[in-house]
Amino acid sequence: MRRWLSCMSLFLVAALIGCGAPAAPAMPAAPTEPPRTIARPSATPASAPAGPSATPVVAPTSPPADDAVLPEADPALVALIDAASDAPGAESALAWFAAVFGPLPGVPVPATLGAPVSGTGALAAVFAAWDELDDAQRAAVRAALLLPADYAPQVAVPGTTGTIMQPVPADTIDPIVVELLGSAGGGGWAHPARELAQEQAYRDSLERAAGILRSHLGPLGRTVLLQVVARPEAGTTRSALASALVMPDGTCRIHAYRNNFAPPAANDINTLAHELVHCYQQVWNGGVLPRALRWVEEGGAEWAGAMAQIEVSGQPDRTSVEFLGSWVVRAERSLFRRSYDAWGWLALADLQSPGLWGRFRAFSVAPDSASAYRIAAGSDPAAPWLARWATSQTWFVTFGERWRISSPGLPTTSSRVIGYQALGNGARIALTAPDHASTHAAIDASAEVVRFDAGSAAGVVRLDTADRDIADLAGQAWCTGADDAACTCPRDTARAGERIPRLGATRVVVALAGGGAAVAGSVSGRSLRDECGSAARCPVGRWAQAAPGPFPDGVRLISGGTGAELQISADGTVIQDFTSYAPIIAEAGSTPADTMRIGLSPQGQITSRIVIPADGPFTESPVTGVDASGLAGDGYIEVGGQRAPISTQDLIGIVSGLLSSPALGGANPPVVLRCDGADTVLLDAGWGQQVYTRVP
Repeated sequence: MRRWLSCMSLFLVAALIGCGAPAAPAMPAAPTEPPRTIARPSATPASAPAGPSATPVVAPTSPPADDAVLPEADPALVALIDAASDAPGAESALAWFAAVFGPLPGVPVPATLGAPVSGTGALAAVFAAWDELDDAQRAAVRAALLLPADYAPQVAVPGTTGTIMQPVPADTIDPIVVELLGSAGGGGWAHPARELAQEQAYRDSLERAAGILRSHLGPLGRTVLLQVVARPEAGTTRSALASALVMPDGTCRIHAYRNNFAPPAANDINTLAHELVHCYQQVWNGGVLPRALRWVEEGGAEWAGAMAQIEVSGQPDRTSVEFLGSWVVRAERSLFRRSYDAWGWLALADLQSPGLWGRFRAFSVAPDSASAYRIAAGSDPAAPWLARWATSQTWFVTFGERWRISSPGLPTTSSRVIGYQALGNGARIALTAPDHASTHAAIDASAEVVRFDAGSAAGVVRLDTADRDIADLAGQAWCTGADDAACTCPRDTARAGERIPRLGATRVVVALAGGGAAVAGSVSGRSLRDECGSAARCPVGRWAQAAPGPFPDGVRLISGGTGAELQISADGTVIQDFTSYAPIIAEAGSTPADTMRIGLSPQGQITSRIVIPADGPFTESPVTGVDASGLAGDGYIEVGGQRAPISTQDLIGIVSGLLSSPALGGANPPVVLRCDGADTVLLDAGWGQQVYTRVP
């Protein structure tokens, strides 16, 4: 009996556990770094993004002395204006007004602004929320603006204009009247008893501004009353430079607040030109304050004032440059939610679609932001227009003219510092922005392969010294390797021998803009091997038993013996599954007296291990670490007409014992797994080979 059991043991090895696992602990596969999104840096590009998984930003070499960072507008002012745009209403409007003109009842006094500003925006915001103010607040606003006690503002309703003024001949000359207002006894206001010689500078500045604006926009057709206001009281006109308001009699009244706005130099016209543009805007809208499209009103006035200043002196004043800086560094803020800093976009619009002066009136009276946008741009901007938007808002002057707004008079020697983010294998940098905005990222790629995704946005990729349209690069992989050899798929990958196109750079700058659509792009990195894909490497995969056996000499198959499957993982784990196995019956012996028959109905699984190299081809590996505890089923052995059952535990014991039997090679049984091509696995027990073929 023992002789037959020994014979059938060989059969069991072949039939049940011929595909075991490795002789040594399997080498674990190289971990795959999960994709992650790297937060883009804030307005200070060299600061590292927050979060434990963020990739540090690499600070570039400091720029030369004449390559300084653009200045920005006072952050406190920007925050007040943003609040009025994001949450319009009395609270935000009063906070802005109090910061510019002084304390108001029930309004917390904001911190003093860092620099004087135009007051017309704050004035318009408060008038738009007039119905929400209480009587004390209205009285305080009237007093701050030197308005009659019964004054009530008129604010245009969208789609309409005011009616308080009659049309005038187009060739009407704009008379300018200058007055000096100062504190009189008893707290009133009067004309001080002295000459206005000191105020001649204001008249000269306004008259020069009026001449330039008239040449572009035609005559205003209204008397302009310039009142130079001297207000020595502490806390009054805290930060206001000037303001403009069309009065009920049709006069456009401009206040110049002398405590913040000293008599201007001969060539300094920007401030009063800005206010005079507000006169035009209000007159064009029927003598009332325009709708609260602050990017149109304040951005338009700032653009026109800056252009007038450039005509006189060759460059804008510092306030305009600071708002230009705010336009640049806040690229991800929608144009429609901006104010003064929108003049940067208008300068670009005039550069891309020349003739904005001729479209300025239509732009100023447009019924909504979308209409104003199309008018200013000259059309609905297409991809090249949007790409220039994206690159110019980076203000990376060292890259060339398309990477700034290259209009005459705008800064050419001020460049933003480029802060590079690291992009490694498995990493992803998101590029997102709302509608009517842009975004960009400077990337130092250590990833072997990068992919660019722009979504529906337009944009440009800067590669060392060359620019490429994002549309030319999106949708395919680009290798950052130094030569073709470094960009060729390894021979043991699915795309073996294929060459991934070379990008030709490891440092890139990506700039995107979506126009009316939000931007949702990204740059992702991965290894060359991941890009090339895992080949159908033998022995990794799923395999089906091709035929019963083989069997030792003298063993004959009666029925069954097929249906086993192997599942081999890249880490060397082997699972032999008998779920679909057909019960096997076999016998051995030459005479009825010594014939032994065995029947087995295995179910469940046997696990084992083999060694699969992490790289390079697989040849063969011994099967080790066999665990038959997951095996189930039963069977029988019959000799000379006498049958003995085989229980599950007997079955497990037979398998486990066989694998440690000296007759089968001791502790390391001679069961070896080999590959025969890409689609065949051979299990060699020394006396025969069991064949498995790949399951597609």
